[in-house]
Amino acid sequence: MNGIKETKNSMGRAVDSAEHYATEAARSARNKGSEIFDSVKSEASHLGDSMHLKVDQTLTSVGNTISGLGSDLRRKASVGSQVDSTVGTVAEKVEQTGQYLTLGISTIGKDLADFAQRHPIACAAVGLGLGMLMSRVKRNSAGISKC
Repeated sequence: MNGIKETKNSMGRAVDSAEHYATEAARSARNKGSEIFDSVKSEASHLGDSMHLKVDQTLTSVGNTISGLGSDLRRKASVGSQVDSTVGTVAEKVEQTGQYLTLGISTIGKDLADFAQRHPIACAAVGLGLGMLMSRVKRNSAGISKC
């Protein structure tokens, strides 16, 4: 009888020990997974910030170049004739476009989102048109013909 009791106690301890190790393994795996997730999230955030900065720098550079072109155009136009007045107007719009681009991707993104909220049907139509255009280009580049 004592042998059975000892075996039963021994098995109970083994089950408790296995349960303890399984719990610790699960906790360790969960912690490691959390560490990996946090690391990936941090790297993605840094990459996103870096990309955002590069896009802003590029937009600022392009905007300054466009504004400079508008200023050059305005300087080269002589005052007086109707053509020169039109060139002056075009130069002004080019300068405004350049200045707008220097505001950065965040401002432009907000403006686009606001426009999409005010004009959802127009945005859906543009999206549909761009999708059709992209599929056409892809089909043509793959050599697929309509039959």
